[in-house]
Amino acid sequence: MKKISFLICVIFCLGILQTQAQYTNLHNFNDTNGGSPNADLIVSGNVLYGMTPSGGLNSDGCIFSINTNGSNYKDLFDFNGTNGSEPEGSLIIIGGRLYGITKSGGANSYGVIFSIDTNGSGFKALYNFNNTYGSFSRGSLTLSGKKFYGMAYQGGAHNGGCIFSVDTDGTGYKDMLDFNNTNGVQPTGSLIISGKVLYGMTSSISAYSGSIFAIDTDGTQFRELWLFQQFSNNDGAGPLGSLVLANGRLYGMTQQGGINQEGTVFGIDTDGAGYKKLIDLSCPIGDYPFGSLIISGNTLFGLTSQGGGYVTYGCIFSIDTNGTGYNRIYPFNAGAGGSLPYGSLVLSGNTLYGMDGQGGAHGKGVIFSYEDFSIVTTVGEVSVPTNDITISPNPSGGEFHGFYSSNALELMVTDITGRVIYEEVPNKKQFDIDLGFLQPGIYFISVTSLQGTLVKRVIKI
Repeated sequence: MKKISFLICVIFCLGILQTQAQYTNLHNFNDTNGGSPNADLIVSGNVLYGMTPSGGLNSDGCIFSINTNGSNYKDLFDFNGTNGSEPEGSLIIIGGRLYGITKSGGANSYGVIFSIDTNGSGFKALYNFNNTYGSFSRGSLTLSGKKFYGMAYQGGAHNGGCIFSVDTDGTGYKDMLDFNNTNGVQPTGSLIISGKVLYGMTSSISAYSGSIFAIDTDGTQFRELWLFQQFSNNDGAGPLGSLVLANGRLYGMTQQGGINQEGTVFGIDTDGAGYKKLIDLSCPIGDYPFGSLIISGNTLFGLTSQGGGYVTYGCIFSIDTNGTGYNRIYPFNAGAGGSLPYGSLVLSGNTLYGMDGQGGAHGKGVIFSYEDFSIVTTVGEVSVPTNDITISPNPSGGEFHGFYSSNALELMVTDITGRVIYEEVPNKKQFDIDLGFLQPGIYFISVTSLQGTLVKRVIKI
């Protein structure tokens, strides 16, 4: 009898946990403190960082921070045109510094790559775009070692945009590939990296409605993995976001196309084989996504800019990586809750964070959280390719720089005997470790996230 009672109690408690979901409006933009966000947040500990393309002191956009509970909102930095304007991408954080791109402004009015301390001080323009080697970047930077990779929406040799690399100190800028319409044009998202290969998408290409491509980090071996058909575009058209990688598969969304011409969610192998449309989006369940997917375990999470229950306001959704289990998690309603999300989500624990481009108390968008105890992923539930973690330089005299495909929840360094000699909880994708205090030899860096644990061997010289 006690066992039965205990079982009933467990089932009852699980039922409560699965229904405990809460949407919270963390902050209302009012133009003065930023306005109309269209990008993604990043999370570091209990702090969220982000940018808005408009509003702020000079109406050219701003960089902000806010605690994950909605307290302590700070306008960290206001763009003024001269130092940049209209940032549309996301920030990344490295050792107490934030790095990002503005779409326009700067010395040549074509945008700026910049860095700034997390407290809002020490702003530095690292590189000013000049159109000849790219302009009007609408994506974000991707870090590998001491080098950033990114894409410009326009400019380059054919004014169709380009893929570039630049050192983290702003030197060594290189136009790696110029888009010429034949190989793609106008990339709007960001690159992702796996080992020595970069993956991305273009929103248009010649007689097609966009492409998925790969290119080596040295700028060689560019290859088109998939072309979205322009006229018979049942597989999707016009991708505007970025890809996400898990278990050798790339996942993404198209803003248009599909059976309903309202967008799709898809998966494809990294070699371009096995393309699969996971779902055709439509107004009742959500449509016209502008951002990117995130992944936790075998579940993809995303935002649609429209549809989702209130016709035009968008929704939060989830879908399994095999294409089953689509769930409209939360429909936006254009009121205090916000509407028209144009960016992507970020997941921390069992809470999703994001931004709406409109709605809220002042009609200028909101920062929101969505806590759901049913969002649970067991560590080690899925295997992750070992090339999803990059550490460089290796060997090194002591300083190692790492990049991981999702937020690292635990970072540990052990020696060959298994003795733990360093440990931290970074909760971010990039990390820096200084092992200069150790004797030369072989060590192991293990990174644990919601997707599992990866171990890399490093050599201290």
